[in-house]
Amino acid sequence: MTQNSAVKVTKLERRPDGSLGPEAKLGASSEEQQELQTAMNGLLRRMAERARHIFLLEWEGNKVPRGTVVDGKTIAWTQNGMVTSQSGDEIGVYERLVEFGGKTGRQQQMLVFVN
Repeated sequence: MTQNSAVKVTKLERRPDGSLGPEAKLGASSEEQQELQTAMNGLLRRMAERARHIFLLEWEGNKVPRGTVVDGKTIAWTQNGMVTSQSGDEIGVYERLVEFGGKTGRQQQMLVFVN
């Protein structure tokens, strides 16, 4: 698969506010589900802290930046804070900054933290 040219990829050192770490929003409603979501977010933050590279992805359209190449790996899927390559490997973790925003209602932005 070739690079998804609709996605602008910018390599970053850290987020503009200096912080790190994605957050999975799993729709927890019970206390048990909230505990699981908190544990998942702790794991995702630790992965982000060890990230070798951080990329800002910006585009219009579908919320999955399928076909976008980051750090030489092609994104196949993003879900629950995890980024998966075409070969099924975990590339790293992500955090959505904008989902279906902007004037068109189709603007997307995410940070990808590559392991």
